[in-house]
Amino acid sequence: MKKIAFCSLFLLNTFIVVAQHNGLGIRIGEPMAITFKRYLPSNRALEFMIGTAPNVFASTYYEKQFNRLYDDLEYKDHETRSVFYTAARYLFQFQVPTEGIEGKLDWYVGFGGVIKTARVEYFYRDFDINGRDIFSTKKRDFDVGPEAIGGLEFTLQNIPLVVFGEMSFFFEVSNRASMRVFPGIGARYSF
Repeated sequence: MKKIAFCSLFLLNTFIVVAQHNGLGIRIGEPMAITFKRYLPSNRALEFMIGTAPNVFASTYYEKQFNRLYDDLEYKDHETRSVFYTAARYLFQFQVPTEGIEGKLDWYVGFGGVIKTARVEYFYRDFDINGRDIFSTKKRDFDVGPEAIGGLEFTLQNIPLVVFGEMSFFFEVSNRASMRVFPGIGARYSF
């Protein structure tokens, strides 16, 4: 029993010691994600995200992709399902000097990688068949590539909360080579 109590106190103490260097929260944008950020020494940080995206965020992307794949068909619409994003980032944090503001303002830049999958159902007309009926086809979309990130985060002074706004540039290397911009805002609970 003493060993269990000792181990529990040791683990609790370890958690408390590193407790000031983590953040867990939500990112709104593309992707809409759960975000975990681990602050490292020397003004560095690691961030991991797992999330999804509503159908409206990538509407023109999927329309362009359809037209590239099926140039002899007329695009009508699409639906995405099972959209899954995962990302890992390495960030460099820089403090912005502020006077008269309670809290801490940082800007950050970094790089990382993104993997995104989605099931896409396209709706189209085929004029070679009759030109009136709407047909559909399903496709698995898989995107992977590096990203560059820049943003601002504000740490509230007496509340364990960080709010942030950022912009990332995703360089898709699979499926079709392109660059996509992913803006986002969010908040993390610091622990």
